[in-house]
Amino acid sequence: MIIEAREDVVTLHGSLLENMWPAIQAATNLLLKQHPNGIIIDCGHLEKASGEGVQTFVDAMNYIQKQGKRVLLTDVPENVMQVLRNVPGAGSQLPVASNIEEARRFLELRPVQPTEAAIKPGKVILVPMVDLLDWEHGIDLACRLAIGARAVIQLVYLLEVPLSLPLGAALPEAEQAAKEALEQARLRVRECGATAEARVERTREIGAGILQAAKDLQADVIVAGVRATASGADPRLERILTTLLQKAECELVIDRAQAPNPA
Repeated sequence: MIIEAREDVVTLHGSLLENMWPAIQAATNLLLKQHPNGIIIDCGHLEKASGEGVQTFVDAMNYIQKQGKRVLLTDVPENVMQVLRNVPGAGSQLPVASNIEEARRFLELRPVQPTEAAIKPGKVILVPMVDLLDWEHGIDLACRLAIGARAVIQLVYLLEVPLSLPLGAALPEAEQAAKEALEQARLRVRECGATAEARVERTREIGAGILQAAKDLQADVIVAGVRATASGADPRLERILTTLLQKAECELVIDRAQAPNPA
């Protein structure tokens, strides 16, 4: 196994048949100092991998995410991808891009996650942003909860990626919509006088994505706004809320906006 570190990329050559994380950790630390948004692991030169070898990527992801930074795999050969899919915590969680350029676009879109010291001055309030939720109402409620608590409001836009695409695939229209929504959300928080940080999270399933964001950010509260509607609830929304109610490890606030008065 040959390990090459250059710019923001760690390139692996040869066969990954054992956990190589201890060997690449020093190079990773150096790259992370120079590239705070995150780094890329180029797998394009890998010939084969074993389940133990793939644990390299799981350990790298866990280590790097604890620092509030990101890691993406690129150019993963199909035979290595098959091994990834069979390793717990790898196939479903490791973000994969098609190439280095795509990975860099993904890292640029996502701001650096604040460190624990930065996000834990008081409460951490997570407001998930998806079309199915009334995130504007969620922000208003989060602002009320934040008053006097020295709380940080974490605005997380959940971008759902189809299973047919790599998790890091370029989605220009969706990425632009996420950027515009986050700008509106930041403005709404500033108007209420609270502190906010914003980011985009890619996920295969919205409910699981919200739970993962809450875990990563060590959220104290998840605030989910729900729209008042006269029609039946959307089954997709019901699944999201059921997932949060059953599995959220922090406080959960689900609140419905007041229905507008009839004309």
